[in-house]
Amino acid sequence: MDNMKKIAEKISNKTQFPIEIISSTPKIEVTGNKMIYIENHKGVKILTPENVTVKLTTGLLVIEGEKIAIHEIDKEHIFLTGIFNSFKFDKILE
Repeated sequence: MDNMKKIAEKISNKTQFPIEIISSTPKIEVTGNKMIYIENHKGVKILTPENVTVKLTTGLLVIEGEKIAIHEIDKEHIFLTGIFNSFKFDKILE
């Protein structure tokens, strides 16, 4: 664990703020198989109706499904809708 993450965890514990607010840790909320909300993203790498790949500080989030669309996006969050069949995390190898 790097030094910045340790500091963020200490601040989170003392202030009771969630770690994702203090650091750039991604937060992902999945509601059923029809909605996904992602905080602290780094952009969208791939977007098709069947596949979306979202860049995170920890790697890539790959989502597969049907009728995938971005309902809302800004620099802090992405709200996806569609019918989601699977998602996985991939490390970025550079």
